[in-house]
Amino acid sequence: AAAENRYGRTYRYTAGLTEPADITGGYLLARSDTAKAKQDAANGFVTARGCAMNVQSPAWCGRDAMAYISEYYQEFEDAVYAQDADGNYTGYNAQTGKYYYEYCDLTSLVQAYLMQSLSGNSDAFYSSFFFYKDVDGIMYAGPVWDMESTCGGGWSGIITADNDFIDSRYLAEALTKIPGFRAAVSNY
Repeated sequence: AAAENRYGRTYRYTAGLTEPADITGGYLLARSDTAKAKQDAANGFVTARGCAMNVQSPAWCGRDAMAYISEYYQEFEDAVYAQDADGNYTGYNAQTGKYYYEYCDLTSLVQAYLMQSLSGNSDAFYSSFFFYKDVDGIMYAGPVWDMESTCGGGWSGIITADNDFIDSRYLAEALTKIPGFRAAVSNY
């Protein structure tokens, strides 16, 4: 079935499931192929920026669970893309009063960015990009998955000295403009 979360975004859920008492975690999210711009698993959602996210685990989610995880991820995306009046990326979701790293672990984001960038992964931030979230915890970027198109291998052979194409992709395009994220990458 389909429903809308409080941000007006449609999500797909499995009707008739008994929801667990705690719906705050136990999720594995995977970015779907951007060309489709729709989730293609049993349960998932599309963000305000057109990013299709599949819920890989649990394989079946009820309405409340899907509302929760789709709203959580939307708040994270909104924080990553937030800008001040001058157009500077802040990483701060003014609606919730939280920074992007309060939704997703900063170290894991830095590691995922560096892994994708240093390997020249042609799928970087495009498809096969995962997040997981445990009960009562924040989200983490990862696990690393589907890396056969890295280091010039696979179908693309796209690795270059600078890999600027990665910095123009979903999430990376905004993360790399947040001063704190750039500093964390440099420090790591």
